[in-house]
Amino acid sequence: MKFEELKKSLQSNIASNYLLYGNDAFVLQYAEQMIVSACNIQFPEMNDMRFGEDFDMQMVLKALDTVPMMSDKKVVRVDISDPKRNCQDLVKYLDSPNPTSVLIVNIHDQKDNYKTLVSAMNSVDCNKLSEKLVSAFLTRELKKYNKSITASALQKLVQYCLLDMSTCMNEAKKVALIIGDRTTIEDADIENNVTKNMEYQIFELTENLAKKDGKKVYQLLNVIKQKKDNVRSLNSLIFNHFRRMLHVGLSKMNKSQLATYLGVKEYAITKTMEQAKLFTKKQLKDIFEQCLALDYQLKNSEITPENAIDFICLYILNLA
Repeated sequence: MKFEELKKSLQSNIASNYLLYGNDAFVLQYAEQMIVSACNIQFPEMNDMRFGEDFDMQMVLKALDTVPMMSDKKVVRVDISDPKRNCQDLVKYLDSPNPTSVLIVNIHDQKDNYKTLVSAMNSVDCNKLSEKLVSAFLTRELKKYNKSITASALQKLVQYCLLDMSTCMNEAKKVALIIGDRTTIEDADIENNVTKNMEYQIFELTENLAKKDGKKVYQLLNVIKQKKDNVRSLNSLIFNHFRRMLHVGLSKMNKSQLATYLGVKEYAITKTMEQAKLFTKKQLKDIFEQCLALDYQLKNSEITPENAIDFICLYILNLA
């Protein structure tokens, strides 16, 4: 099931097991807490048991088979981020689970490495949420600080953080504190105080390259170059972005298929599709070929990273 379906599901029935997977740490944690809250655990010190990465499987099984102490249910939480953990004993347990225990397994973004476990359990998709749902979370969170936010400022906040809930929440709280006694967060508050995700900065840079807005392009580049580490990674980010745009521009696959094939999130594919339309297919092909040539020069120390960035930007700005 999707994360947004979990609340309704818990209201009608609490299953004996849940497997959480996805790429958003906040959503994973929130889903886990929703399940625990629904179980209404009494004496959590005895009935809410957690097992981290180095857990002993036999200890987990023992905890699951033990009846709860002065509570209707016991929760057993298992955290797995190791891509090669042997979970066969856990799968066997699921054939005949203890009805008073609720098993919660968090495998983070390792879904493809635990297919047997995924198919054996009640799986909850905790990947990045939709913009609508993230916005609803943020609006509710800001009310705790007696703050509201304009629609355009909210959209900026969500986009700057690329829908990552952990980042969105942290940035929203930061801005709420920065504006002091003011009750409404506006565009300028987000623009001046929220750190843009690097991938978002690449989207922004690409859009202005397509519009041939040289002044804005170099303003953006100057901001990015202020951090030396950014310069080292910027070329590969730009090259990969145009490779992705070329794939999207030529492919007949849908968003989901493209996201899986290119190893990115659907939101990134949506943004890439929008930007691919700003270029002709020939332009995308020419840009990608120039990126390949620059990549070769960088690997052979024939050009500096700074010069490569400037060259590809000038190339695109002057592309017919």
